[in-house]
Amino acid sequence: MKKFLLSSVLTISLLIGQTASAAETSPAFSDVNENTNYVSSISWMADNGVIEGYPDGTFKPDQCVNRAEFLKMLYLTLESDIYDIPSGTTYISPFSDVIHSEWYAQYVQYALQQNTIEGYPDGTFKPGQCVNRVEAIKMATLEFHDGVIENIPDYYGQFADEYSDISEDAWYYQYLVKAFRENSVGLEHVTGEANVDLKFYPGDSMSRKEVAEMLYRMKIIKDNNQGSYSSNYMVSIDASWNKYINNDLGFSIQVPKTVTNSLGCFTSEADSTTSPVTVFTDTPNNAVYISTDYAYNDQCELVKNSLSLLQSEQSRAPAWKIVFQSIQNSAELDQFIKDVFLAECTVEDLQPAIQEDVFTPELNYSNEGGVGCFINWVSYTYYSPSREKAVHWDVGQDSTFVLQGTKVFDEGMAESFRFE
Repeated sequence: MKKFLLSSVLTISLLIGQTASAAETSPAFSDVNENTNYVSSISWMADNGVIEGYPDGTFKPDQCVNRAEFLKMLYLTLESDIYDIPSGTTYISPFSDVIHSEWYAQYVQYALQQNTIEGYPDGTFKPGQCVNRVEAIKMATLEFHDGVIENIPDYYGQFADEYSDISEDAWYYQYLVKAFRENSVGLEHVTGEANVDLKFYPGDSMSRKEVAEMLYRMKIIKDNNQGSYSSNYMVSIDASWNKYINNDLGFSIQVPKTVTNSLGCFTSEADSTTSPVTVFTDTPNNAVYISTDYAYNDQCELVKNSLSLLQSEQSRAPAWKIVFQSIQNSAELDQFIKDVFLAECTVEDLQPAIQEDVFTPELNYSNEGGVGCFINWVSYTYYSPSREKAVHWDVGQDSTFVLQGTKVFDEGMAESFRFE
C-alpha cells in the first residue's frame, strides 16, 4: 500500500512516502466548493482515495456516516493493513448483525482485534446506524494513539463547565477532552455561548464533512508529531529541494522549491497560497532569510515579499533568519551565545556536528531554576574554529507570524547545511 503523509509543517523529502498537501482545495464534487466547511479535508481525502462521492458526482457533506463506513474511512486514513491478523485466526463475529460476507466485516474484525469497538449490550454492532460524534471520537482517538489515552488532570473539567450538554461523568468524557486538547474536532456545529448555553451535541450523528475534518486533523497531528492541530501552519512543500550556495557568507543549504502557506491573517485553509521559496540576502548584517515569494503584510494583504518586509517583521509568512558571526576565540563564541540565547548561557563543551571541524556547542545555564539553554531543540548553532565562524537559527515551533519556521524543515536544513 502506498504511504501518504499529511504535512501541516514542511515535510522533508527524506521522509518515506507520498507527501500530501493539506492546502490543495480543488473540490472534486459538485456540491463542495471553496465555501463549504472543511473543504480542505474533503479535497485531501478525495485526492488520496479515503472518500468517494456518489454516482451523481456529489459528496453529500451533511449526510451522516454509518458505523461501518466510519471504520473504513478511519483505517484508510491510517493506512492500516486490516488483513494483518494473527495466522490461523478464524473469523467469528461476536455481533449478531455482522456476517463474514459483508464488505465491512474485515474492518469490524480488525477493530475488534485493536480493542477499538465493543458493540452494544444486545450483541449487535449496528453497522448501518449513523455514528454519533462521541462514538466516532472514541474510535478515532484510540486508533490514532495506539489505544493509549493518558489520565486527564482534574482541571480539564472546564470542558464540562463550558458545554451545557457535556458531563464529566459521561463514558466518553476522556476521549472528548483528548480531542479538545488536540483541537482534532471541528466545531462548526457548536451553538450557544460558553458557560451559558454552549452545546456540542455529543449524541448527534457525525456528518461526512465532520468525519473528514476530524480524521484529517488527527493525521496531521500524528504524521508531524504535533501536540495539537493548527491551520495556521504551513501545510506542504514541494517534494524536491534546491541547493542554495552563498559564496559571500561561505555556506550552502537545501531549501524546498515551493511552500504552500495557510497563515495569512487567520484565514481559512481555502485561502492558502502556494509560492516559490526565495533566499533573501541581508549581507550588511551577515544574515539570510529563507521565505516565500509572496506574503501577507500587516494589513492582511497578499503582497510580493521582500527583504525590507522581513526585516521590519511585518511579513506574515513562513521565514527562517540565519545569522552568521565571525568568531576568533572562545570569548567571542561565548558572547555570540549570549546574544542569540540568554546572558546566563555559556559554552560548556563542543560536540562534533555536520562536517569536519564543525561543532555544536553544549550550553550551561548559570542561574538555578531558569528556563535553560537549548540547542537542537528550539534552535541550531554550528561553530567552525578553522573557519572562525558560527551560524545560528531558531526552530519556529509556534504559530506566530513573524519569522516562523517549523521543526521538521529546520531539521532538513540542519542536515543539509554546510560551511563552504
